[in-house]
Amino acid sequence: PQVRFREDPVRMLRAIKFAARFGFTFEAETERALRELQGEILKASRFRVTEEIFRILTQPNRATGLKMLGEFGFM
Repeated sequence: PQVRFREDPVRMLRAIKFAARFGFTFEAETERALRELQGEILKASRFRVTEEIFRILTQPNRATGLKMLGEFGFM
């Protein structure tokens, strides 16, 4: 996950989106990468970040998604 998240930081938001939507949990290495690399999101396109946040906010489990965004330091 470290390499993948550095290649495309928006993948971190997508991981949170899908985890919230389907009730997934992260394996330890992925969770550690999310916590360590959350600052990488600043390198991503604002449009792409906004789009993923919008998708999290419009899905049925939005409360879980928002909670996860806060938990992993993306708020």
